Amino acid sequence: MKKHSSISIGEKLATAEALAQRGVAQKDICKQLGISVMTLHRWRKRSSASTGIAQSLRVENDRLRKIAIEILLRIQAIEEASAELPRRRSQTAAADLIALMSPKHAGASADRVEDMPAL
Repeated sequence: MKKHSSISIGEKLATAEALAQRGVAQKDICKQLGISVMTLHRWRKRSSASTGIAQSLRVENDRLRKIAIEILLRIQAIEEASAELPRRRSQTAAADLIALMSPKHAGASADRVEDMPAL
């Protein structure tokens, strides 16, 4: 039994796909690649599963990017609001900043600082 590397499997799958698009029979494709029909089916099945996993990872990555952007916008809004705070005791200023981070202001963007409560 021959062990194929993941790189060689990918190359052979690409070759098999190109040959199949040209109308070459599956049996002839396998003969040309030096593999059995069952091996080709197994590789295709694994490849499609990997594609599904990659797609779900892309969706998750996009979701996390959006969350990161929202967090950065909130931090920017907090920094702008804190720059406008008068100098007073640090405990009161910290409480005001914590109030700005509350969930009801989660949708506030950096350009909508005026939507936040006056301090």
